[in-house]
Amino acid sequence: MSDTRYTLPIVGARFRPPAQGLLDVLAHSTPLVLRREPSNEYDINAIQVLVASSAITAPTAQLAKVLEGYGLTIEDLHARSEWHLGYIPRGDAAQLAPRIDAGALVTRCTLGFGIDGKSCARFELARGASAGASASASSAEDIA
Repeated sequence: MSDTRYTLPIVGARFRPPAQGLLDVLAHSTPLVLRREPSNEYDINAIQVLVASSAITAPTAQLAKVLEGYGLTIEDLHARSEWHLGYIPRGDAAQLAPRIDAGALVTRCTLGFGIDGKSCARFELARGASAGASASASSAEDIA
């Protein structure tokens, strides 16, 4: 099966400070991680969008100014290995989650921007070698 490409908005950043500020300074094509969150009390199909702290390469002065607005420092940023930026929209997650849980692999996940300038996750979904693996085994692993 060939890869299927997706460009989906990142939603909910405003509820995850400093996510919106980070999205405002992250470079196009910054590597992202998608992770299933089946224990999410609001959406069992939830798919988180995350960025590794080490992938945040904005100029220090610019990043410090953004973080300051959230009461954080550069040291606070690097004290965590990753930051939760938001989610894949609920309707899209409902279509993708069962495939991911069945072993489909998310690859080449990067930050993009839509025509409207809003942040998007761009990625490919391909059938994995473990397609058919149990949902509990797949959902416990990161999808990158």
